[in-house]
Amino acid sequence: MRRWPDKLPVPMQTGYGMTPAEQTIRTDMEAGAVRVRRITVGRRDVIEAAWRMTWTEMALFEAWFYDAPWSLLGDSDDLTPWSRSQATLTADAIVGPDDVLADRLIETAVNASHVAFRQFLVAPPASTAILLQATMRAAGRNFARIAMLDRAGTVDQSTVDLSTGTLGSSANLISREIEPRGNGWWRMRLIADTGIGAGTPDIRINIFQTGVIGTYLGDGTSGIDICEVMARLVTGHDLFAHTDAAGRVQGA
Repeated sequence: MRRWPDKLPVPMQTGYGMTPAEQTIRTDMEAGAVRVRRITVGRRDVIEAAWRMTWTEMALFEAWFYDAPWSLLGDSDDLTPWSRSQATLTADAIVGPDDVLADRLIETAVNASHVAFRQFLVAPPASTAILLQATMRAAGRNFARIAMLDRAGTVDQSTVDLSTGTLGSSANLISREIEPRGNGWWRMRLIADTGIGAGTPDIRINIFQTGVIGTYLGDGTSGIDICEVMARLVTGHDLFAHTDAAGRVQGA
């Protein structure tokens, strides 16, 4: 089922209405009377609605309508293509915001860094601002980190306490913010620069035992739930939209 993006406005009351639609179909015959056939026994209406959108909302609406490219990380709600280190993944483990199925990233019972990571579908150019965001919820571990390894090998990152939605330590970011998505879910947004160098940037999501320690002995069962993952060049039209495996908006 197609989903109306959560950041787009609902119809305005002004300009909204319903008018009866034609219930029959008419066929002109070569001879004799016009043949009239009823289409349905149910009432049919034409719905008239009006939307007032900003330019940013209009850009997202057009991308939604035409299934246009939007994210550089592919499917926003499926982490199975991501690589993992000392972590396992349970796909579609829980229903997340907007009724999407979220995946669960689970730490292994090893003393290590527990992380999922993925390179961009298309490598972004050097010295370019990238918007990263993901919606997460605690599933045994309260702390997580979103990071980008840029072209120079620098880690641009921020930690978050998923029990309270409190942002923790950070490094090398242009900006960061967090908003509630309900039922313990938090949407985290970071903007970071791709830097200059020969490296290929990638995105990383870590499970943390505390807000500062990245390497620890896991228990094999705890983790975090993740959905609504997106990365795109900062254009000014950067609202979230659910995307498919090619990074295209799941539209009409």
